[in-house]
Amino acid sequence: MNFEMTLTGVIIILVIYLCVTLFLIYGKNIKLPKAWLFSKGRKKAFIIIDIIVLFIFTLILIFQFEYFIESTDNRNFTFFLISFLCLQTLLDGVEEYLTNKNRKRYYHNGVQLISLLGLLGVILWTM
Repeated sequence: MNFEMTLTGVIIILVIYLCVTLFLIYGKNIKLPKAWLFSKGRKKAFIIIDIIVLFIFTLILIFQFEYFIESTDNRNFTFFLISFLCLQTLLDGVEEYLTNKNRKRYYHNGVQLISLLGLLGVILWTM
């Protein structure tokens, strides 16, 4: 497959993601979650889980960096990066679901996770 097909797939997924996100924000009045690693009010268990996941992926990146650089196949690093983003999004969604179920902000994490998996599929399929 070629670059134009990859770019077309990525743009289609981005447009669908933006449309669904805007629908959730304006149509359903579900605000985006505004949390980062050390936000106030986050439970310590979720902070520790996020730090552990970040540490594990950092170690993998450090030990596999030479392989990613020397590899002629870009799918390895792409898979690594998007799988990290998918795992972080999944953990954020689970945290939102368990702590603030009534706000329904976990819908945004679900849409983001589906979009990332679709992006991963398009990139791996067309490269």
